[in-house]
Amino acid sequence: MDGSKLDYRHRPAKNIERHLIVETLRRTQAIFRADYQYVGFGAVEFIDFQLVHRSLALRDMVSIEKKDTERHEFNKPFKSIRILTGQSNELFRRKEIDLSRPTILWLDYTTVLKPEIIDDLLQVARIVSAPTFLLVTLNAQETPVVAKRLETYEANVTTEYRAPGLTNSMLSKHGLGRAQRTSVEAVLAHGLKQRRDTGIQWSQVLNIHYADGQLMQTIGGLMLPVETSTKTVRQAFQDLDTFRPGEDYLDLRVPMITARERAHLDRQLPKKSPAPLRARGIPGRDLEDYRKVYRYLHLAGLQSAAETTWTE
Repeated sequence: MDGSKLDYRHRPAKNIERHLIVETLRRTQAIFRADYQYVGFGAVEFIDFQLVHRSLALRDMVSIEKKDTERHEFNKPFKSIRILTGQSNELFRRKEIDLSRPTILWLDYTTVLKPEIIDDLLQVARIVSAPTFLLVTLNAQETPVVAKRLETYEANVTTEYRAPGLTNSMLSKHGLGRAQRTSVEAVLAHGLKQRRDTGIQWSQVLNIHYADGQLMQTIGGLMLPVETSTKTVRQAFQDLDTFRPGEDYLDLRVPMITARERAHLDRQLPKKSPAPLRARGIPGRDLEDYRKVYRYLHLAGLQSAAETTWTE
């Protein structure tokens, strides 16, 4: 992954998303016990690698990089990180990454769903083992020209994977994210059907939309044995605020809240009921958004969106 143009440390929503994901992965480790490896796109900062190693105690880690391995080797924070160079779909196709063992795999893309990403997902679904937790991050920003939204989506996604019945207007705001989630689900289902064994199923756990500028989305879930019931998965995660097993998405937004306002709101939390938070002058949406993220601001090294330095 070429991360030279992006500084991931200064993105509050992304930072909080990482900690939401780690909370879900801790639950995964507790319920679906296995010796997991971590596979992702480290870029030059390896932020996700640092977090999963320190928070989940994962030792075996693989970073997929398109180029510049000398710089990545210098910057990797732990000796147990193995760096592989090349296109991810080629590495998956040649089985240079051992996905026959339990894996936490984060395909953290910066673009919309495209043919090469679809190829990645098909390759993964064909060879991945159970249990595996798969995360897919995509750009979900609407195409600026309304009349070209459907055309652009259809140019990137072939007919068998498209969300049905779409119009240009339906792909505005969060509409592209909804369509892409449906497409990812269809791609994974197709890949699973192409396996020699038919004993693995996809079960969605996360569906997050967030923006630090461009609207992004992350879809996450488990590859599990087919005998694992939907009820088992629901019971494992349903008490987490982040659990989203279907089309409903978590709209992750970091509101502008001062330190004093934060202290006032924290004294009202947590709430067992959906009763609104109370604070003079703060818009209702900001109050609801704060309720979603207040537990993670400290972990992500943030006081509010105005304070965006990431800490480990």
